[in-house]
This record gives sequence, C-alpha cells and structure tokens, in this order.
Amino acid sequence: MPGTNSCIRRIAILGTAAMLVAGTGTADALAVSGSPTIVDLGTLGGTYSDAEDINDAGVIVGRATTADGQTHAAKWDRHGTIADLGAIGEAHRVNARGEIVGTTRLPSGRTHAMRWDRHGVATDLGTLPGGQESRGSAINDDGVVVGSGYALGPNNTLFNHALRWDQSGQIVDLGPAEDAYGINNAGITIGATAVNGNRAAKWDARGTMIALDQLPGTTYSVGYGINDAGMAVGYAETRPSKGHTVRWDAQGRITDLGALPGGEYSTAGAIGDDGTVVGISTTTGELYPYHAVRWDRWGRITDLGILPGEMASDARTVNRHGTAAGVSGQSAVLWDRRGRITNLGSLVDGGRSAAYAINNHGLVVGLGSAPDGSFHAMLWRPSSRATAP
Repeated sequence: MPGTNSCIRRIAILGTAAMLVAGTGTADALAVSGSPTIVDLGTLGGTYSDAEDINDAGVIVGRATTADGQTHAAKWDRHGTIADLGAIGEAHRVNARGEIVGTTRLPSGRTHAMRWDRHGVATDLGTLPGGQESRGSAINDDGVVVGSGYALGPNNTLFNHALRWDQSGQIVDLGPAEDAYGINNAGITIGATAVNGNRAAKWDARGTMIALDQLPGTTYSVGYGINDAGMAVGYAETRPSKGHTVRWDAQGRITDLGALPGGEYSTAGAIGDDGTVVGISTTTGELYPYHAVRWDRWGRITDLGILPGEMASDARTVNRHGTAAGVSGQSAVLWDRRGRITNLGSLVDGGRSAAYAINNHGLVVGLGSAPDGSFHAMLWRPSSRATAP
C-alpha cells in the first residue's frame, strides 16, 4: 500500500561511503539460514537497471537503460518480463491496481510527472500554469498522485509547491512546500510545507492543510510516509544533524521516537500498517556508525544490527508482517519480525546489492551486481525460514 510499502529514503548503493565501506562490527544481528532465490531482471538492452517498488501482485517498477544509453521508465510483470514504458525517466511507485507514477524528461529537458495505467498507457500530468516542471512521488490505490512542481510567483520567480493530481489528471496546488512524499487510500497527503518555515505538513483529500504538532525547538521537520490509519512518520531537527525520527497519530499528535542509546540522530525509512517504523539510528554521538532500527507501535526501539564485518546498516522498507529490508555494508539484507538478518546477496561472488522495497508476500526488489560487471534490477525470493515470524 502506498505509504506502507514505500522506501521513502533512498541512499544510493553507489557513492555512499557510509553504506559500502567494510569494517568491524560490534553488534551483529542473529543470522537466519536459507539462501534466497535471486532473479536478474535485466535491462532494455543497455547496461543498467534498478527496481524501486513492487506491489502484492508482483508488478515491479523502476528504470533501465536502452541500447543507445538512454534511461527509460520500466515495468516488470510477475514473471520478471520487462516492458519499456516509453519515456525517458523513471517509474517510482506502483499501486495495487498496477497503475504507476514516475517522472519523465521531455525533449526540452524539462521534467513532468507521469502516470501509467495498468496497460502501460501514459498520461503526462503537466504542470501549474507557468510552472514548466513537475515530479511525481507517490500514488494511492485510487490513482491519485502526489508530488511537486514549480509555481510562477512575483517578478516571474519560480517557487516549489506540493501538488496533487486526481484520477482524471486535474492538478491541485497544495501551496509552497518542499514536496509531497506520500498519500494514503483516504487521500491524505504527507510532506513538508514552506509556509512559515520548513515544517512537516498533512493535507486532507480536499487539499486543506492540517496542522501537525512539532517538537519543542524544531528548526526543520518533514513527513515522509503515511499509512491507511492516518499515522505518519518523518523527521524533526532541533540542531544540525541532531534530529530524530518522529511519528504523528491520525490527530496530528507527535511522538519523538528518539535514537539508540548514545545516538543523537535517527531518521525513518518506512511506516507499516500498524505503525511500525523502520529506519536508521546512530549508535554514538557521532553521525557514524549507524544501524538499522525498528520502532514498534508503542515506540520501543530495536537495534537490527549489521552483517558480520560491516560498519553500518539501513532498513528502508517494511511490510504488514513486520519483515524489513534494506542494506548492510555492501549487501541487500532482510530482517524478520524477530530481528534476524539474512544476507540476500547478489548473482556475483563478492558483488554489491541493495534492497529498496518489499511486498506483503516477502518479495524484495532493488539492484545488484550482474555477471557482466554492471548493476541490474534484482528480485529476491527469500526462503520461508528467512521470512517466518
């Protein structure tokens, strides 16, 4: 479901030293035996692809390069067969009906939010008058899309606004904002407003902003995801790099979820149907090292640990059963409800991989090293022992 099985923070596998550097860990998680099945999802004739999301029917979306080096939005069916969505850009999210939201780059070089129906037919969602650009971030099961784009202000200056598009493609301006990052099936949107400073914000199905509580002394906050119960998750900062993961209930009341003992920083990756949150937390006062963590519905934090020999981990996504996926060091990993870790691996010995999304059947997608030395979108089918409660 949008907002529950969404990876709301993507730390790229390439160029992120904190996630790809090997080292010695002191709090390794309990490993679960059982090798997953790995499927190389291939490309559109080029050398690169990655998968960003998967729905419960097994439809996967992301991007892939073509033989001439262009990057196109891509979709894979439940059998792993790739389809070119026919647009330079990428597909970000897929809903339960197989409708897709993403962003495309026009011949002019400008970007527009794009929605594809379950047959792959594209609709350019356009922009605000004079705004020229837009981006699509999330889609709910009714096909309502949220994202952001530029609005034309005084003296022809451009300001970033949160946007929503209804089922017919009609655009709604949610006002000056950093972005709209998530939407649930009741049509409630979460993001960050730029009105009176950058603060987390929620909008109802009519586009009216709903006040969210803030931590005392907050200098910046943002809402990243929302579940169908109306619980939202985000980040609040009271000092630079000294922020915490926060959760709002359906009435907008805030809970500071804190960090691991000794840590001063945490941020969320996703929120589940029951309010379970996964993300990362520092383990000391310094920014690194950091560990994947899970907060239960009561706000209690669990250190999910790291793979042996690694320094860091990051939980990016969680399904309704409490199974989380992400990355530890250079490997895609999965944590079951008990916090036991499975190295999902790659198709190449010593290769790198990262997990971006998990569905409610335990299927995981992301990217990993391919035999030809490039990176390809990957699908992991974990063993039953790795996903058992």
